[in-house]
Amino acid sequence: MVAVVEYLRDGVTGKDEQIIASASVALTAMCTANDASKKAAAQLHGDFNEEELVKTDANDPRVPLFKDAERPGALDILLDALKLFPHSISVQTQGIGALRCLLCDDDPRQASCVPSAVENRERAISDEGFPLFRDAVEAALSLEDGEKSLPRLREHAMLLLRELATRQDRVHELVARKDLLQRVEATLKMPARKSFVLALLFCGHLLFQTI
Repeated sequence: MVAVVEYLRDGVTGKDEQIIASASVALTAMCTANDASKKAAAQLHGDFNEEELVKTDANDPRVPLFKDAERPGALDILLDALKLFPHSISVQTQGIGALRCLLCDDDPRQASCVPSAVENRERAISDEGFPLFRDAVEAALSLEDGEKSLPRLREHAMLLLRELATRQDRVHELVARKDLLQRVEATLKMPARKSFVLALLFCGHLLFQTI
């Protein structure tokens, strides 16, 4: 997983569209239904903060359990990639799909602690992260390719939107954005696969909240 994240990082650093798209595909394949891989990819935390915890006998709530991550993980790298290639259908489709995968709690195994997918999602809907993820969804839904409707990209974007709309305040923010709702409404009229239909039904619920 570390190698895939580094491959993705190299793609962004080198502004290589093909590398970014292929790394995103690999990331999705390795993280689907695998929470440990989602954790390794996101890299939200650094090493265990043992030294500082020992100094305070683990009694100081200001001392975190983990050090800050030394470098951005897959979530931040993917957001950078989407901004770098806003008109690339392959980068947008695979990048949005990878983001959604990292936020989706789809590992059937019962974790003894909070799943990494949930931690990733909390990062995405935080005050700092939410505007970035929301803008990524809006950009994906607005991308066009002549007469093509880009159903795969629309599917990934709508499924990511469903992951972001997990808090009432975030739902209210989403429905307040008329341009986003217009794109969602247009997408609702498209033919869809079963997984897409579930996302469409959920996002259709957002529209009803505006009535």
